[in-house]
Amino acid sequence: MAKELRTLLLATDGSADAQVAANAAIDLATRTGAALHVAHIWKPPEYPVEVPHLTKACESRGQRTLTGAITAIQSAGGQIAQTYLRKGQPADEIAQLAPQLGADLIVMGSRGMSRVERLMLGSVSEGVMVQTPIPVLVLRGGAAAWPPVHVVVGFDGSPEGELAAELAFGLGRLYAATGTVVLALPDLAQLLREGEGLDQTAVDDARRRAGESATQAAARFAAVLGQPPEARYHEEDDPSALILNVVAERSDPTLIAVGRRGLTPAQRLRLGSTSGSLLKVAPWPLLVCPAKR
Repeated sequence: MAKELRTLLLATDGSADAQVAANAAIDLATRTGAALHVAHIWKPPEYPVEVPHLTKACESRGQRTLTGAITAIQSAGGQIAQTYLRKGQPADEIAQLAPQLGADLIVMGSRGMSRVERLMLGSVSEGVMVQTPIPVLVLRGGAAAWPPVHVVVGFDGSPEGELAAELAFGLGRLYAATGTVVLALPDLAQLLREGEGLDQTAVDDARRRAGESATQAAARFAAVLGQPPEARYHEEDDPSALILNVVAERSDPTLIAVGRRGLTPAQRLRLGSTSGSLLKVAPWPLLVCPAKR
């Protein structure tokens, strides 16, 4: 792999998607030789007054969840470097623990929520993704979702996009997966019709440069993937919709990867992001690489 994995942090909550994440983490640790750390975060009851027995019950349930995950991993042949049982808000604790361990990748499930629930409620994985400076691999799609047969990278030329492509195609190479680089442009034809300061010459030039950029990116990452990925560019105002359309062209298990720009909390609330949109609706595992801090 172009980016070497030395330390993996598996965050588990006992859900079905967490088991899929555990299987992926075991496989990645075995193939790369990375140390596998396993954590479960239990939430104390949130009441106006302290209820000691209830707090203890929550802690005991957390311990059972972690013990069950350890047993399942070991039964599957996985080697665990260290385990962690922590109290607090899961997203906060995971985001804090990963840098302390020097983790190269956080692996977790999406808690098996439906698409409607993810749209309405958000998720722990979203909270981790927003806070952490470390790439996050969110598993979903059932037991057949891993390993990936194909890798689709939403590429925008940013440093985060470069990191996402490098890591995703490196993971894809472990499984001899094929790949696609997808670059999105705004709907130039619509902008031209609306008279947004564009003429046909400018539109043609933008399309030419976008095609060249996608082709150059694919050539650059061929050595990482082990074969040339397909280069695609389309005009679509919503990059997440474009990526999902490309993913939907195949029925094979697919790893989707994007970078996440370093937005402020206010900007995230106001603007959202491609990575946030994909986290809510993507049908397959999603890899998100944040901006370097």
